[in-house]
Amino acid sequence: MAVSFSEALDASSSQSTANYSVYPTGSPGSTIGVSGASLAGSTVTLSLSGTLSEGVGYTVEARATMMDTF
Repeated sequence: MAVSFSEALDASSSQSTANYSVYPTGSPGSTIGVSGASLAGSTVTLSLSGTLSEGVGYTVEARATMMDTF
């Protein structure tokens, strides 16, 4: 899953899997584990430990502890 940001990100904080939550929209208690995060420019590619269901909307939350670069 690719997540694009409007600004360049700090490599360390943006590649920490603890900074992301993925869940079916409307069901924040049903999280799908994030097992990896890799940064390329302002896009982070997340590897998930579960599968996504077709036809279901998902929400990705990024923690406020992530930093951008100046």
